[in-house]
Amino acid sequence: MTPKTVCQRNITAPLQALPQAEFEGRTLYFCTQFCLEAFNADPERFYQAHSQPKNRKDCDKYHNAPTKGA
Repeated sequence: MTPKTVCQRNITAPLQALPQAEFEGRTLYFCTQFCLEAFNADPERFYQAHSQPKNRKDCDKYHNAPTKGA
């Protein structure tokens, strides 16, 4: 099974290179440091919002948005 981030993205980078946190006895992986910081601010809320397939579209919008200075 391919490891995935909380928002269900396939992980292709080495796991140790990704931001991560422990939650309910499991290691969770995040695609960005920003997402890890948002998780740390309210773990339960972040996990519930990002781990549901129906919310993936909102996460995709964030990751596909232009970055500042781009």
